[in-house]
Amino acid sequence: MFRSLCWAFVFSFVSSYISASEISGRVIDSATGQPIPNAIVTSGAVSTRTNAKGEFGLQSDENKVAARAYGHGRASIVIGDQHRADIAIEQTSR
Repeated sequence: MFRSLCWAFVFSFVSSYISASEISGRVIDSATGQPIPNAIVTSGAVSTRTNAKGEFGLQSDENKVAARAYGHGRASIVIGDQHRADIAIEQTSR
């Protein structure tokens, strides 16, 4: 019985990991097209920050990705089956 429960737990853990897919993309300024470093990108409960080139990568089973950055607003997009999300966010007045 214990062995069956252990295998059920392992299977459910592996299944949930496998269902999450890699989402990658860039966050750019909507007016200039320049990359935004250190922007916060979220998808469901998962979050990460962009690198110096505005690029990010994360594992999520959600179909919506959102981004925000200091001095900029927020934006979100639905990615569907693409696994790539390029997000343009507007500057806010300071």
